[in-house]
Amino acid sequence: MRNIRSQCINCNINYGGKSDIFITKLEKEKEGLEFLEETCYKENGYWKLKSLPLMGGVEAWGFVTNKIAEYKELLK
Repeated sequence: MRNIRSQCINCNINYGGKSDIFITKLEKEKEGLEFLEETCYKENGYWKLKSLPLMGGVEAWGFVTNKIAEYKELLK
């Protein structure tokens, strides 16, 4: 939810989200930069996603269920 931004269908579908432009814009926003620093690391000048432990079964179900509850609270 924290990294969702509006984007035209052409950029999103035909250009794969234009991640280079998207990341550049995130870096310029306080919240965007915080998101990048929390979820990524920089290597050779490029942002790369941090690895997350693999989840399956009950763990994955719990994670998704908690996220849904968290997002519902945001909508209130």
